[in-house]
Amino acid sequence: MSDNRRKDPRYDLSITAEVQVGEDLLEGQTKNMSASGVSVEVDQELEDGVQVSLTLLLTQGGIEDPNTDPLDVAATVMWCAPKEDGGAVAGLRFEELNQAQKERLAALLESA
Repeated sequence: MSDNRRKDPRYDLSITAEVQVGEDLLEGQTKNMSASGVSVEVDQELEDGVQVSLTLLLTQGGIEDPNTDPLDVAATVMWCAPKEDGGAVAGLRFEELNQAQKERLAALLESA
């Protein structure tokens, strides 16, 4: 039996993401997501505890959906690990989602 202490179930979900860290804009891809956070692959390591702005670019058939606004949320880097082939995988915890963000995230997770 696995020791999963997460409060929310994780869903495998691959979405194009942009992570704004200070002046740096990193492009990435989500690996999995829950109602409280996301794992994202980026091209450089992120420092634990740093607050970032995360933009999820929703797509249809691999192309950005022009009829759907990106989902923008604040997040905190909870952990980050380097990848063998370069870049890193980071765990981000969502911060203070408003009701509209919660509803969009719930709909996104239902579609996973």
